[in-house]
Amino acid sequence: MQLVQAFQGNPDRSPPQLWNRRFGIKLALSLWRRLDRGIWWQAWTADGQSYLVLPQSLLDSTTTSGLSLRRIDGLVSVSADALHQKQLDQRLASIGLGTGHANPLQASCVRRLATAPSVQWKPDALARLSGALSPLLQQAGYGCLTLRIQTNHLQWQGWVGSRDFTSAPHNLLVPERFQVPDLSPGLSDRLPGKTRSSPLLTIEGQSLGTLLSALASRQLVREPLEQTYGFKAIQRQQLLKAPFRLQLLPQSNPEFQAALQLQLWPAAGPDSLQASFKVLQSHFSQLGLRQAKGEGVVW
Repeated sequence: MQLVQAFQGNPDRSPPQLWNRRFGIKLALSLWRRLDRGIWWQAWTADGQSYLVLPQSLLDSTTTSGLSLRRIDGLVSVSADALHQKQLDQRLASIGLGTGHANPLQASCVRRLATAPSVQWKPDALARLSGALSPLLQQAGYGCLTLRIQTNHLQWQGWVGSRDFTSAPHNLLVPERFQVPDLSPGLSDRLPGKTRSSPLLTIEGQSLGTLLSALASRQLVREPLEQTYGFKAIQRQQLLKAPFRLQLLPQSNPEFQAALQLQLWPAAGPDSLQASFKVLQSHFSQLGLRQAKGEGVVW
């Protein structure tokens, strides 16, 4: 599956529409109440088809008549129709059902999916969901997150990476307990130049390349950086390796609701980037922008 999401049941609410479509309204309500606050899953293949997955103990022989389903490892997968059930059977037959040894990262992700609201994805699913933003998410092609809601905040914790989790080392130490990140002693306090206005969005990291390396490598972006702004390959690498803070700031100007601000702190001395900055300044001047002295240089 390209995407698997684990949900927690809530008998105080109506069954999800997916349950009604697969079981019919009467049976869906009965099974939903029987699940109580247990975990159930929805999984998607590369073609966008979804499968409803439930604990096998939830269904008995009297409730499965006429359904397109497959039992596997204590679970039951319910397909939309016989054709999609056959496709699933073929996929399972092609990969086999061996008991291979999962590394700690894989095993922890499975435990999260089995016990709490969670999500696991692969690159095809991420590209489909993110659309035009997919170049910014190349480093997160594979991921597994546990989710929870605290008052009006959605919190998540887990792992993302550019490689399949099967390649993770078997001696990897994986924390199991959900820990809300404490932002106060982190990168935010170590970087200079905090913005006074309260931002709408802040993204910080140790390397800008984590966010923008895929975008910067595209010809449509790379050529203007080199030819118009004077940032050759060496200068681009210095910037992509720099710690960064990307913020979306509210604006009082009625023509714009927000401004995008990117701050970088390259490790190399300013001389290595001086030539590129001169080209950039010349280009800004030609556009009619004025230079203002302040914290750094503002155009």
